[in-house]
Amino acid sequence: MIYFGPFTCVAGANGVGKSNLFDAIVFLKSLMELPIADKAIPIVPVRMQEAWLLFDESAIRLAAGNPNGNVALSIPPLARLESLPNPKALLHDLLVTATEYKGRPRKGFNPSRAAARLGEILDDFSPLRALPAFEDTERRIVQALAQLFPEIARKA
Repeated sequence: MIYFGPFTCVAGANGVGKSNLFDAIVFLKSLMELPIADKAIPIVPVRMQEAWLLFDESAIRLAAGNPNGNVALSIPPLARLESLPNPKALLHDLLVTATEYKGRPRKGFNPSRAAARLGEILDDFSPLRALPAFEDTERRIVQALAQLFPEIARKA
């Protein structure tokens, strides 16, 4: 929880989300200008987001900084992704394993940063449309965007 006062300073290391915080504030401010019925937007649970990042082995290797790695990665079948008990731990384990680092470099690897990079690398989420929660979330996002930007929805 962040409490804003007359002066609020947001500080942190690179990659921790300071810019994301300000982007979210600007977005929320723009929502305040809409009628109340248009302010509802779908939110993706973090757990699902992490599960949905587990489908592309080559992207996982690239995010780990080792695109040509050979070590076996135990990526679960697509149909099981949404039922994983702890997708974040699995994602982090896979990213660390994909580096093929040993010793000190392995301990210094930041799987959270690599997971964020993985989200930036992935550009084709179409395989996930076979998953019920992903399909539902995508449908809700499209509906919400159509309500927020009807001029764009009419052109599509």
